[in-house]
Amino acid sequence: MMNKVLIFLAFLISFSLFSQNAFKVKINNIKEGDSILIIVQKSSDVLLKKWANYNNTETSVVNFDLTDGQWAIKLDATGYTYPSQQVVTLPADISVTFALTGLTDADYDYTWEDDGSAAGHATQRYVNEPAKILVLSDSIAVPDDFSAVKLRTEYGVILSDSIQPWSNEDSYRLYKMFSNLPYGKYGEGNGLDYETGENIRGVFMLTDLEQDNDLSIDNSNQIPYATVSQSAFVYAEPQIVTIDGIRGKFFSKRLYHTVVNFITDFANNDEVVSWLANERFGIKFMKVDQETEDLMNEDQSNFQEFFKSEKLEILAMFEELPEGFHKQEGLKYLVRRINGQDNPKYPDAAAIAWAGFNTIEFMSKAFNGGNINDSRRLILHEKAHFLWAYTFDQELKDDWADLGDWFEDPTSASGWSTTNTTESVSAYAHLKSPNEDLAESIAFYLTNPDALLSVSVRKYEFVRDRIMHGTRYVAQIREDLTFTVYNLFPDYTYPGKVTKIELQVEGGSEEDKVVTIRASLHSDTKDPTIDGASVAYLRFASSIGTIHDLRLYPENGQAQDSVLIGTTNFSMLEKSGYWSLVSFSVTDPVGNKRYENSSTIGMKLYIENPLEDILPPAYNYDYAYEIVTDKFITGGNSGTISEDGEEMRALKFNFSHYDASPTSRGYARLIVPNDNDEEVYERDIQGPATIDSEKNMDNGFNSDKHFEMYLLLYDYLQSGYYSTTYSFVTDIAGNTGRTYHVKDTADFIISEKNKFKLFKEVRDSIYIETLYPDFLKPEIDINNISISAEPTNPQAPNGETRVNISILARDLSDFEGREAGISGVSFTLRDPLGGVHGYQSGNGTMNDPFNGNQDPENNNNWEVYNFDLLLPQGSPPGQWGMASAYVKDKAGNWEEYSFVEYVRFDIIESDIELTVPLEVEITDKVVNTYNVDNITASMSCEPCEGLNYVYTIYSLMGGNVARGEGVFESDSISVNTINTTGVLDGIIKLTVQVTDTEDKLIATKTAEYTKDTVLPNSYYSQSNLENDGTSSLDDFVIAVVVESVDIGGSYELGINSTSSSKTTTTETELEITGELASETNTLENIALSDLVDGDYKFELTITDPNGNEGNPEILYYRKEANSITLIGSALSLVSYLSNTNFYISPNPVASELNIKTTKGLILDKISIYDITGRKIFSSVSKEQQPNISINLEGLSKGVYILRVSSNENSSDLKFIKK
Repeated sequence: MMNKVLIFLAFLISFSLFSQNAFKVKINNIKEGDSILIIVQKSSDVLLKKWANYNNTETSVVNFDLTDGQWAIKLDATGYTYPSQQVVTLPADISVTFALTGLTDADYDYTWEDDGSAAGHATQRYVNEPAKILVLSDSIAVPDDFSAVKLRTEYGVILSDSIQPWSNEDSYRLYKMFSNLPYGKYGEGNGLDYETGENIRGVFMLTDLEQDNDLSIDNSNQIPYATVSQSAFVYAEPQIVTIDGIRGKFFSKRLYHTVVNFITDFANNDEVVSWLANERFGIKFMKVDQETEDLMNEDQSNFQEFFKSEKLEILAMFEELPEGFHKQEGLKYLVRRINGQDNPKYPDAAAIAWAGFNTIEFMSKAFNGGNINDSRRLILHEKAHFLWAYTFDQELKDDWADLGDWFEDPTSASGWSTTNTTESVSAYAHLKSPNEDLAESIAFYLTNPDALLSVSVRKYEFVRDRIMHGTRYVAQIREDLTFTVYNLFPDYTYPGKVTKIELQVEGGSEEDKVVTIRASLHSDTKDPTIDGASVAYLRFASSIGTIHDLRLYPENGQAQDSVLIGTTNFSMLEKSGYWSLVSFSVTDPVGNKRYENSSTIGMKLYIENPLEDILPPAYNYDYAYEIVTDKFITGGNSGTISEDGEEMRALKFNFSHYDASPTSRGYARLIVPNDNDEEVYERDIQGPATIDSEKNMDNGFNSDKHFEMYLLLYDYLQSGYYSTTYSFVTDIAGNTGRTYHVKDTADFIISEKNKFKLFKEVRDSIYIETLYPDFLKPEIDINNISISAEPTNPQAPNGETRVNISILARDLSDFEGREAGISGVSFTLRDPLGGVHGYQSGNGTMNDPFNGNQDPENNNNWEVYNFDLLLPQGSPPGQWGMASAYVKDKAGNWEEYSFVEYVRFDIIESDIELTVPLEVEITDKVVNTYNVDNITASMSCEPCEGLNYVYTIYSLMGGNVARGEGVFESDSISVNTINTTGVLDGIIKLTVQVTDTEDKLIATKTAEYTKDTVLPNSYYSQSNLENDGTSSLDDFVIAVVVESVDIGGSYELGINSTSSSKTTTTETELEITGELASETNTLENIALSDLVDGDYKFELTITDPNGNEGNPEILYYRKEANSITLIGSALSLVSYLSNTNFYISPNPVASELNIKTTKGLILDKISIYDITGRKIFSSVSKEQQPNISINLEGLSKGVYILRVSSNENSSDLKFIKK
């Protein structure tokens, strides 16, 4: 409690140090008797609320004292229509006014369209080649005086050759692991007694077979017999390797973990576990006692001891970090909340880093989610928060925030937003803040580095260079569980940036609403099969925290499209007002994903619900159990009473909540007995409210909702005391009333603001005895997993691959022949980009039917689970592999397996110190079309002659990563012929690392440049000719119109006579050049009067700021005396019609171009050409004449030539498409 008080006081003191500004919120038109809630927010930690009441002067004023900076001001005003939130900046702003109006009872429509923000967002994932690992030395130097006798005499470990012989190298590796651990040596005189087992700690046998956790221990005899997997020894001792040209030590902690499992007897030896935790990491696994209660300020019964496997996972993942991170400042305590119970403040969290009081709190869902690799990443994620809180300085934090395009945003629930849509390694990394982003990035950097590399090379380099100081990780999958995907046409392209939102809410004020959202994506390719999406996920939150989710799918019904649409129903009882966009992601069929938020798209969802229900279902304090016997429909966890059912026992749950609205479900979680140190997690049960007129039970309005649920008591369930730790009821308005079941309700404090959301009940228990309790975990035969893969189109493979996987699994029980049976098998595949793809039994991927029936199997036979998978077109080429597997039985026991080994690479730093630091630059300053495959980079440092360099070039827009290496011929060199083809345009990073002659790292330097290989193409000249295409020379003006990206470049207009009889005595050519200062650049006073009469070619060329020269625009003009006339985009040999016989309008034109003929002119043909002379439209229709209309909506903006023809005569007229 003291820690929390200190934190709170520190917050108050720090808050008061900032200057306060008087700020007024004014609200007009509050009705008599009404109150309006004003919400003022600066960040997730700084949020103020006050009520505005009716004032007979019409304007109600509420005063706030606010610190400098940006604040978001919003209202909660049910019964009114009102503006959305407003952002103010203090001290510049001193007030804000909201005007309320009555309900409209009308549909709500909102449209947002991008104003150009699609530019600058990445379009492709990074394509990284697998790390090039060159082994320089993998031999282990065994001391001459070493023998297996040292293991016996010093540690009491005997090596047995009963399965396969031990080599001298492997026995030395094992010896080194024991010597690296706090495992006391025996002194002289401590002999081994083979008969009594005295001083013999274990007998070790070596096997080529894979073992779960690389180790099995047989404790049936007086001496433990340990069988160790040979594969645990491969990287036990550091190998000297180079990775991408950098020298270092390559090793894993796999054998170390194996020895830890042995000396702790898989954590059964709590004393050794506690000693390791404290001595190695400075942490303490908290128990259920008063110390925990004081630390967490909550009844100790809401916590439990960590399961043994959980302790080992935490110790193992902490060990994987570099030694400098082992004892982390600020981290002292690890707390485990009781099975099944969510944290009251953050119910969605699987774990919480309470940095303020030195604690990480884990919930059971941190460990029982079905994927062990996710649990491991979560452990690292939470520890990384302590790096942010205690280790990183402000400069590093600010640099990370800038790199991730994070900014403080008072309109966001977290107080932060990012404008970057592609460089987040997970949805959660994009959702919250730079702190969460970095924690996720560090966790992925170790456990799945390819996932981080494929979305953000610069974030990967930041973690490598600024945090890990060069240490890298390779997450290797077991070789026999890998397969190859072939693809000549891989899809690395992200779905396009969302550029338009069309939102419609249909339904009256007192009706349910239908919300339709249509999202349009930007397409560079104009081909939705390349940069379209297959699904979008949206989440909205109301001002009271209720959520509403929605999915969008391709509008055209195809696999993917650039237009997605979806609908959802909002109950008339859901929260009224504006709903905030929490998250928005778009994904394509192969998993390329873009994340949007309210800073990158416009989204306003307004729900007019005067009948809103904002109160959660209120608990009636009547929770009860009883064991009943009746006839039930069996097959699931819960049963339904039926005369046609099977007679059996069930645990009946009774409880009720009062709610003004109907409810959607009731839910309860029970802890199950773990009396013999088993590791069985919670069981849950859920169901709708009971509707029974005879019992006066309904699910209507303003009534108690009763829940009667039956947990079927199969004979395989565990015997012992069952009790509920957590239950809740949710109504159709989305409100949830949560009940925490605790032993001492006095020690569970519910704050005033949560008194209508949280409830507490005394935790009761009931004893259940079953005939054949199953506590044993099921298992997968990890030595008999079969994987085969074949491309569906071997002649031209496109990534679509048929993958067949067979897994052997069985259930075990102390009561042989009474096994519960397998409930489910699942696994994950990891692709070369780090993408993780999950599959499970019963989801349509299996060849064999799997119905999920919960009736007992009553055998321990090995069963084959066959999975038939089809990877989609575009799947990443390269090596895929099974990363994890999971099996669960019907009694709730489960086992999970990871097939990933984290192999660490520690750089070996050179002794060389540079006297002049490393400097690098791209000589041409920019990369453009002329040097894209042959750029030159200069590198200099002293002394560097004879040293090596390794360079990496990548774009912030994604795409290929270019790498190369070489030798400094002198202290200053130029490296030529660097090919950046495939590195996408945009800001590019050049990173150079210098190594010595032994490839030991000396220095690293990164520079930033621009790559632009797009030729200017949307430019044109626009003259001030009249509709007849003629102007006087004095009035003739040409406007050079370019895109904004070309501003800062230059233009060149060449005017040359087309006559073949040019003479030196007459002026027949002009050249005009200049800078492009704006999108429209006017050329006046052109010296055309100096030219002789005749036809002239006007050739306009644009060069952009990066040196790319566009294709010329060519137009022909005729100069006659003091006038000039446009001929067209090409000289015509046919006679010209008089332009007085037809007219066009409007010009410039947006959609419809109108042509009107006069004097009886009948047109035979109408054609439209672009400025290059390419025909893009042709028509011979005569029905519409003399008034002709052409739809040009599909035409890109630019300049075009209209050619009309009649009786072999024609005339050209230029027009502009806006």
